Amino acid sequence: MENENIDYAEMYRQMMRAAESAIRTLVEAQQKCEEIYMQAGEPAPLIDLNEHHKE
Repeated sequence: MENENIDYAEMYRQMMRAAESAIRTLVEAQQKCEEIYMQAGEPAPLIDLNEHHKE
């Protein structure tokens, strides 16, 4: 049974616009972080994210 009232093309466009916006936001955030890192000069010490598992 098909529902002819559903605009699947518009649903797809909405999802694609949202996904593209999210990707752009993440890329911009990464670029800003890279700029901060490059301007800092000396690299910061690495953080061991598994440190709490070493007990």
